[in-house]
Amino acid sequence: MLRLGTECSGICAPSVALSLLNQDVDYRFACEYDKHCRQQLEHHYSPRVIYPDMTRRNVAEMDIVDLYVLGSPCQSYSYLGNRKGAEDTRGLLIFRGIEYIQEKRPKYFIVENVKGFYTVSQGEVFREVMRELTSIGCYNVSVQTLNTKDYGVPQSRQRMYIVGTPSNEPFEFPEKVPCPNIESFFEDDVAVVSSYSPAASKSLDFYRAKIPTLDSHCHVVDLSATENYIRRGKMGICPCLRVNSDRFYISTRRRFLTVRECLRLQGFPDSWESVCSDAQTRKQCGNAMSVNVLVAILKEITTC
Repeated sequence: MLRLGTECSGICAPSVALSLLNQDVDYRFACEYDKHCRQQLEHHYSPRVIYPDMTRRNVAEMDIVDLYVLGSPCQSYSYLGNRKGAEDTRGLLIFRGIEYIQEKRPKYFIVENVKGFYTVSQGEVFREVMRELTSIGCYNVSVQTLNTKDYGVPQSRQRMYIVGTPSNEPFEFPEKVPCPNIESFFEDDVAVVSSYSPAASKSLDFYRAKIPTLDSHCHVVDLSATENYIRRGKMGICPCLRVNSDRFYISTRRRFLTVRECLRLQGFPDSWESVCSDAQTRKQCGNAMSVNVLVAILKEITTC
């Protein structure tokens, strides 16, 4: 039985990944500020404790776990954000997670964030995080940027993963695998869009001018994007899902991504049923870790 603890838990992709690996889990604690995510956590996983605020929980009172996973808020570090980084309270949450690792010494840990994390404050935030983790002295600490599309799900989502394993257990990041056809991730019998807003029509015309094969080959493009920030995937690859993915348009199907397709493009199995509204579930998908990437990482951790 693996004891699991997560913070900035979201809809807990780590628990889903462990389930797909047939790993029995004792979910000791989660920590999540968003009330809708807490609703999903309670319904799907029933952790022993759900802390509602990472800035107020007391590390001394928290359980020791075998695997600790932190997905600190990406808004503070993303290229889409204002780049305040560690000056932002949300950005500081990563150091609250490090405090747990330092005091409780979980056997393994995984810290995930956007790739923009490397360069916040000219890289000083990343360097400080790595100094704090390596100075603990009992872990191999490895870091690499992994893309969801390289691990069996056709979404271009680059994320930084920091993995800590015991000093006597070497760790290597998983090898890439072929990317499947995105068509297998789409639902059938979904109605085409009959009319578009003026903004969506303008965006669609803009993409047609940029992508000659838009109508003849499968492209997923974000019709909410601006001309200054185009969001499109390579042919057959979905661009990085965001909290407002309801405007992600499938060119050959002439419609937008469904909620189920968003979940599939984050590696969640169809057996995972949301108990929140479509709008909240899309937001949760946009903030979630990719289940398939976590499965690939966890396979490399020998006892998981």
